[in-house]
Amino acid sequence: MRVAYVANAPFISGAERSLQITLGHIRDADVDPVVICPGDSPLRAWCEAESIPVEPCALPVRDKRHLIQWLRGRRRMQRILERQRIDLVPSNQLWSYPICGAAGRRLGIRRICHIRDESSQPALEWYLASGTDGVVSISEHIGRQVAERWPDALKKPRIWTLLNPVRVDASPSDAAHRSEARAALGISDTAVVFGFIGQIAPVKGVLPLIEALAGMHSPVAWQFLIAGRDPHGGDYYRACVDRATALGLEDRVRFLGFLDDPTVFYRDFVALRHTLELVLADRSQAARLGAAARARAARQFDPATYVKRLRSIYDELLNQPEKSR
Repeated sequence: MRVAYVANAPFISGAERSLQITLGHIRDADVDPVVICPGDSPLRAWCEAESIPVEPCALPVRDKRHLIQWLRGRRRMQRILERQRIDLVPSNQLWSYPICGAAGRRLGIRRICHIRDESSQPALEWYLASGTDGVVSISEHIGRQVAERWPDALKKPRIWTLLNPVRVDASPSDAAHRSEARAALGISDTAVVFGFIGQIAPVKGVLPLIEALAGMHSPVAWQFLIAGRDPHGGDYYRACVDRATALGLEDRVRFLGFLDDPTVFYRDFVALRHTLELVLADRSQAARLGAAARARAARQFDPATYVKRLRSIYDELLNQPEKSR
């Protein structure tokens, strides 16, 4: 089975890292991958370094001001899909979908859209205007939301929920690595560190968490690290920074910005919490929770299991009779 993964990927963030992990294991599911992305995308360089076939293709927006670019992009996408003998076209995100959706429809190739963020009904209708044969959501919440907001103008496809794969290191960072990571972030070796990494947006609940920290009593020093960017203009990010300052937490809550390499952040993430105060008061409990979290990630988000499930979705789509589409 030959599958073309389409991604805009102007930078490498969560969606792109999920795709990278998938590409690293998908051949084990008897899938031959090809990546289609803009020529200046960092994903292209990564694919070339990993010996994964990659085709450069612009993915312009579909509107009156970009009509020529849109038509050229769709024509190039069709040529790539035909030349590569593609059986299935998944778009890694909603906004990567329009051109591959339109090209795939013209060629009779089955299409999938991975939806990773909350999306309004108008956004679903606009980005998926050419129709889609399947949707893969990254959580039950997103899947329910897509189902509830599906536009009446579009035929509703099958919606699957498939949690993103996670690559867990063979062993936790040793003391030397943790000390080095803490030094890079200006954090004491004795402080308890916990953190958040992802989009700084209302749906992530960063502001309520900062509010909860203000009333927390702890006998030990602690630091809360926040890594990521606000994808919606920065108002929510500024509200979080301002609230942390107003609550007197500016020395304890650190905003790291967007991290091209999140390795340092994860090396310093000591443990998840049952309750923050319990973890801060009991370092052995923190260690146990951290070990349990690692074990759950390795078990539930195993890349090998993920690609097997993904292959089963591909098979189901390709085996659908034409009239059911």
